[in-house]
Amino acid sequence: MFLLTWNVGLITDWFRYLFMGRILNKKQTINSISEHINKNKYDTIFFQELYIKEFESLSNKIDYTFKYCQNKLGLSIVSNNNLEFIKTVFFNKSICNYLFCSYNGFVILYDNDNDIYLVNVHLNSCFLNYILSNELDILKEELDKLNKDKKIIFGGDFNISRYYSLILKDKFKIEFNKLNNYKSYNYLFDINLDYIFCYQNNQCEELKSTCIETLESDHYPILTEI
Repeated sequence: MFLLTWNVGLITDWFRYLFMGRILNKKQTINSISEHINKNKYDTIFFQELYIKEFESLSNKIDYTFKYCQNKLGLSIVSNNNLEFIKTVFFNKSICNYLFCSYNGFVILYDNDNDIYLVNVHLNSCFLNYILSNELDILKEELDKLNKDKKIIFGGDFNISRYYSLILKDKFKIEFNKLNNYKSYNYLFDINLDYIFCYQNNQCEELKSTCIETLESDHYPILTEI
């Protein structure tokens, strides 16, 4: 199964221009995203910053049997597998959430075809350790409630640079993949903020993934095979 995670940044056009360096408007961007997806035909896609209006527009242009959007969180998932919704978790709002009228959290689903849990994650963009630490505690607590014998694939936009990833290592005891030396964030700073992990029996590893350099958003999508 090929899993893609992509923060598509489909928020207001003025924000995309001023803070993300994107020139294309949302309609043009959705067309470009759909062309990319239809060409590559990924099995399952995690989207971040994709809200209901844009999600409906995009979903009409791509051919997937399962389509889900958690509008407040801007977390969306499409798949050709038999997915089952499990739970949505909202983090406490930070100053950044109040400033940008946004929410952070994650969505848990179960993939009946592959017998695995799938978790689409978007952590806070404040880059404050105490906020990210609290959010990771909540994430781990919820993942630990799931069946430990089954694989849990969790990925998305963690807003934690690979260079400052000690907080991730501390919470999940993660074994990072040294082959993943890409930078998934492509505006102003060359850093990596996006990851895909596998968690099972209290062991966590970063999956080998490929960064796809396409400029619809300030994040490149990353792709892994499970």
